Amino acid sequence: MRAVVQRVLETQIRDGNFITSTVTLGLCISVTFHKNDSIEDLNYMAKKVLNLKLFNDNLSNKPWKMDIRQKGYGITVLKEKRLISGFNGSQPIFDDAMETRFAYKFYKMFIKLLRQLHDSKLVKGTSFRKPVRVNIIHDGPAIFVLHSPKNMKRSPREKFIAAYGMKYFVD
Repeated sequence: MRAVVQRVLETQIRDGNFITSTVTLGLCISVTFHKNDSIEDLNYMAKKVLNLKLFNDNLSNKPWKMDIRQKGYGITVLKEKRLISGFNGSQPIFDDAMETRFAYKFYKMFIKLLRQLHDSKLVKGTSFRKPVRVNIIHDGPAIFVLHSPKNMKRSPREKFIAAYGMKYFVD
């Protein structure tokens, strides 16, 4: 599992011309699922995201001291298949991405888990099957890429093939 976590002043989700969701102050998380991900990956990522110290302390205003639950801020979760991809030349390949029907279930479980661990009214998801427009106002240069432990343990060979494709790998 991979997640891109962005600290935001605002995230706005549009379906056509209609605003379907807005989160003011918080995190925007783009998630994708590897074909070998499991429930353990979901649990790891949910806890990791919620415990990241990405916000200033209320009293001392020191940076990187408080997590999202301490601040009571919102979370928008976006699905993003292209985070688990590689290239065959200049052509993107998605061989390592989870099948859509399973990814949909994982996406729903991830949102449910975040709602259980955080204030459920503060966690927003998007339509999984329809394209949506996302407007993000970043809060400083605070963008982080997280991997579940399974993805971090890939061999150099697996990482190379995922990034560049099999035809460029020579044993």
